Parts: sequence; C-alpha cells; structure tokens
Amino acid sequence: MVTSLVRFSQKLPGLKQFPPETILFYDRKTLQHPQIKNWILGFKYKIALNAGESLKTLHSYATTLNQVQKMAQTYGLGGSQLTFVALGGGSVGDFAGFVASTYQRGRKFISIPSTWLAAIDSAHGGKTGLNLNGVKNQIGTFYPATEIHICESVLKTLPPQALNDAFAEALKICLINRPGLFFKISKTHRSLFQHLPQLVKAKYDVVKKDPLEKKGLRKLLNLGHTVGHVFESMHDLTHGQAVFFGTLFSLRFSLKRKFISWDEFQFITEKLFSIQAVMTYQEALRMPTKGVRNRLMQDKKISSHQNVDFIFVRALGKTFVKSIQVDEIIQELLRQQQEL
Repeated sequence: MVTSLVRFSQKLPGLKQFPPETILFYDRKTLQHPQIKNWILGFKYKIALNAGESLKTLHSYATTLNQVQKMAQTYGLGGSQLTFVALGGGSVGDFAGFVASTYQRGRKFISIPSTWLAAIDSAHGGKTGLNLNGVKNQIGTFYPATEIHICESVLKTLPPQALNDAFAEALKICLINRPGLFFKISKTHRSLFQHLPQLVKAKYDVVKKDPLEKKGLRKLLNLGHTVGHVFESMHDLTHGQAVFFGTLFSLRFSLKRKFISWDEFQFITEKLFSIQAVMTYQEALRMPTKGVRNRLMQDKKISSHQNVDFIFVRALGKTFVKSIQVDEIIQELLRQQQEL
C-alpha cells in the first residue's frame, strides 16, 4: 500500500502545486473563513459538500459522480493528470477518498484536513468509506492519499470544543504506543500542533505493520471506539467525546478483568479527566441495553458468532485485542451503571 507524504505547514499549499486537471471537494462550512474562501475560489473545478455522516451515502456518491462526469465531459478532464483534492474533516475525507478510489478505477487523491480529528487520525491510513442503511462504513476501500497537507492556519479557525475533542483522540494514540507523549501534550493549539508529527507517526507505525487489517494489529487503533460509537449515536456526542467515554469504558473493563493495576488505572484516568465533556461519565452510561445491543450488532467488526475484537489496556503504551461476546459488553455496561 502506498505511504502518504505528510506535509506540515503554516499556510494552505499554493494552487500551482496542483495539476490543471484538479477537482476540489470542500466542506461548505470552510467558506466562513475569508482566507480559506479565497483559496477555494482559486480552483477552476470544485464541488461543495455538506459534511457529516449524511454525506456518506450511496445517493450522495451517485450524485457526486454525476457531477464529476459532467465536469469531465464539459471541460475535457479525465486523463492521467486528473487529481481529486479534499478540504474537510473526517466525513469529507472518507467520502472524497472513496470517490477518488473508484472513479475511472482510481485517480490521484490529496487530502487537506480542516479539523483536528482528521489531522490527527482519519486522514491517515488510507481508509475510505460510505455508510449503508444508516450503518457506518459498510462500503469502502483502502486508498491512501498521495499527499496530506496539514495547515496550521486552517486548524486555527476551529472553535475550542474541536481542540478538546482532538485532545481525546491524541491521548488515545499515546495510550496505544506513545507513552512518552501522554503527559507532554496539553490541551492547547500550540502543544497539539507541535506534537502532531509524532502523533501522526504513532498511527503510521501501527498501520505499516497491518495496512489492510489482515493481521489484527491495526485493530489496536480501535481503542475506545467499539463502545464509543454507541455513546456517539445514543447521546448525539461529538466523535472526540465519544472516544473519551469509550476509552474510560475500556479502562474500567480492563480493571474489572484485572488486566490493569489500580495504580496504573488511576495514573491514566487522571490525565483523561482533563478532557471537558458535555455530560458526566455516569450520565453517559445511562443507555437502554436494547439500544446498545442493536448498535453493537451493527458494528462491522462483529463476527457471525456475535463476537467483537475489543481493545483492553494493561498499562500506558500496552494495549491488546481480545475477542469477546457482545453479551459480555452488555454485562459490563450494566455493572458500571450500578457501580457508578
């Protein structure tokens, strides 16, 4: 699998860096910022997208392909120089990457994350995806961007809550395989951008060992996500807050099973609780078991035997994958509800 060239810069890349036959996909919300708007307007061929999970549908995919084809036929695009550029967060990157990977059997793809979460996580590793019947990422490809441009001026436009969410994802990466960074990074723009190259490399260190998820090693990156996705949908949380609660669930589950010591558990959770959440963990746990079960069963990682590969924690920098039944997660949820 091709390794993406990641560039860190202060400003957006100059338009001359892109081939003439470039089509820009961009999140409409980025037009709110004058400098970004001027940059977008510099592209001759561009398609605006409404970011969010509702974008990642077969209907949106077909509509966008028709737009691309019409543009290609009208302006004579479609040769070997055809390039797709995506400016947006995770949903725009997932969607545009899938379009790039499938249009004319794959064309060059360049990603410019406009959110912290995309800059830290989703832009890297080559996963693209569409949702199917409301179930996340049931259709997709492994198609790494040729280039990824992470621009500080773009990230500076984001509200404080976005920084808080990104901090949760950053701590998750550190917890998996960058223990030395766990206590160095802080919840500030300067700290996160300063340590971003190391955080990105930490993800690639995992991805390179298992690029197509065949060996199971890449599953470690799902720490906090199995139950996190349930929190996200049941409470309509941001992804970062859902990962925060999902990671806490994994840590408490690990403590219950005696995979992690009490001292190590406290050591890690003390840092995690510097993340500001819209509700307490106790409130987040209040979910009907039927709804939780339904959402867990929709997880693409569920096997035919209703098993899921869950990520447990032994210590800072030491995580592992264990196959458990969905019922075990439900039982643990009920236990934590009673305990807290």
